[in-house]
Amino acid sequence: MGLGLGLGLWWPTKSSLIAGLIASLRARSTYFENENCTKATLQYLDDVNLLEKASIITTPTAYNDGSLNSVQGGEDADFDFQRGSAATRVNAQGLVENVQILSGNSVQNGDFATDSNWTKQTSWSISGGSANYDFLSDSKYIRQTLLNGGFVAGKTYKINFEITSGTAYMNVNSNASGLISINTYSVGSYSIYVTPSTSASDLLFYGRNPLQLRLGQKVVRERKTAARPTKQRSK
Repeated sequence: MGLGLGLGLWWPTKSSLIAGLIASLRARSTYFENENCTKATLQYLDDVNLLEKASIITTPTAYNDGSLNSVQGGEDADFDFQRGSAATRVNAQGLVENVQILSGNSVQNGDFATDSNWTKQTSWSISGGSANYDFLSDSKYIRQTLLNGGFVAGKTYKINFEITSGTAYMNVNSNASGLISINTYSVGSYSIYVTPSTSASDLLFYGRNPLQLRLGQKVVRERKTAARPTKQRSK
């Protein structure tokens, strides 16, 4: 009686390698387009034996607010950028549309990694990666002078924050009192949009209940106004 043993070895094919790069890119991107063109580019690079040798490959395919994501190289190869105005593109329907781009972050030490950059009134402390309010003194604030000139009247800003403990009755404001967002926030992550009525240099968080506040690295960012898509005309 004879026994036969077969061993199979598998190597990634060109199609599986390209598909893996595309899938990884799509998974970490908010916006994704031009997939066929990107596949054709990757196929060409593979045909000339450059696909696996390249450390960074970037195509106009995938992006997040404020970053252009690379096909090859992972998150370390993604590009952060800022624009002074909104960007435009032609969508699949042949319409010219503005793409919303958020400006760079205006807050320093937003992750509260150190007890610095923030001015704290009584009852506020910074430790363990968060700002903590004990409510022993009512309606006290933690504040910071923002980068990039602060808030400009009439412009819209996105403010990101997280409540990790307690139910916070909190007032998000500016030093000119033209940016008021008083609300109750339970445990969770929040993004609020505010349009200040007056220009101001500082961001303030007022505590109204015991709370634990975390901000992260992208706290205050200006939102560009998106225009309605218009039909592109050929000459």
